[in-house]
Amino acid sequence: MLDRIGRSPEGLLPIAASLEQADLFVMPVDDGVVGRRVLWLAEGELIDAFDSIGQCFASMIDYTKRRSRKMREEAGEGGL
Repeated sequence: MLDRIGRSPEGLLPIAASLEQADLFVMPVDDGVVGRRVLWLAEGELIDAFDSIGQCFASMIDYTKRRSRKMREEAGEGGL
């Protein structure tokens, strides 16, 4: 699966993982140097790529806000 993104597990530095799903956030390592990009993988498939940790972090904050909003709306619809 990782061959689709041109990487082996040894060429990736894990920086975060989901407790709920098979999502993994990694940074590529080339010649012992960690790159700036962050790759979001799920079951070996590339979901998204970010130019920096900051961009990835901001994206995850936005995702969490949207998810929380949706959960509140669903709870309100259910009378909770």
